[in-house]
Amino acid sequence: MAGVTEDDVRQMVALLERYRGQIEMLSEQLGMLQTTEAELGAASELLSRYDGMKEGDELIVPVGGGVYVPASLTTAGSVLVAIGSDVTVHMPPTEAASRVRSRRDRVREMIQQTRATMEQIGQSAESLSAQLESAYAELEGRPIR
Repeated sequence: MAGVTEDDVRQMVALLERYRGQIEMLSEQLGMLQTTEAELGAASELLSRYDGMKEGDELIVPVGGGVYVPASLTTAGSVLVAIGSDVTVHMPPTEAASRVRSRRDRVREMIQQTRATMEQIGQSAESLSAQLESAYAELEGRPIR
């Protein structure tokens, strides 16, 4: 790097901090997506067994956050499904299972995209860190390795 200024170094440091902030934010987002995917997996598992059940059968119902409640089935042909903004509708278990599978697939895609973005930003941060080290050494007048 020829003619590195203190401003150049400050800008590189600021960009590196932005990269780190983005990675931290994406890491939190990834955790939430993984939790959602696990909850959808639990719902999918329950719905796959639900089809063969009859009224009065005992089951364990996932309520989120790794909590399950024992229950007795009262309505075998219908489940309640959240469709958004605190709105739930009754639908056949097979239709609900299809919606859960579709949503889980979308969440898995989002997990892959988030991981890929984190990797790209991480690589950019690594490259910038090496450039910053060289720029700082040049600014201090030390030999660059």
